[in-house]
Amino acid sequence: MDEAEYCHRAALINQGRLIAIGTPDQLKHTALGGELLLIESQSLGPTLAALQNAPGVRDCSVFGDALHVLVANAEQGLRDLPRLLQQKGLPTSRIAPIHPSLEDVFVQLIALDAAKQRRAA
Repeated sequence: MDEAEYCHRAALINQGRLIAIGTPDQLKHTALGGELLLIESQSLGPTLAALQNAPGVRDCSVFGDALHVLVANAEQGLRDLPRLLQQKGLPTSRIAPIHPSLEDVFVQLIALDAAKQRRAA
């Protein structure tokens, strides 16, 4: 995905189906359906589980040693998520808004495509 960041246009394909096409910037600004936060925590697994059904959280994925959390509104997420995690005994070392990468977009679009395929089956 790193190389695709430099392309004029990119097509994202999942299991032989075209799921998105556009410039990298177009895909990053329109395909996610929310804003992205980076959350660093000593307990990634429990933090991931706590965020799965949290209000305003649309998706949460492990990226390296941190979480990428897709939220409806980053400002509200920055205000509410630290408090929610603190109440569950899951302190964070950092929560910050980040710019999505094409990998973030691809992961989200695959999840949406898989959900759509399950509903169609």
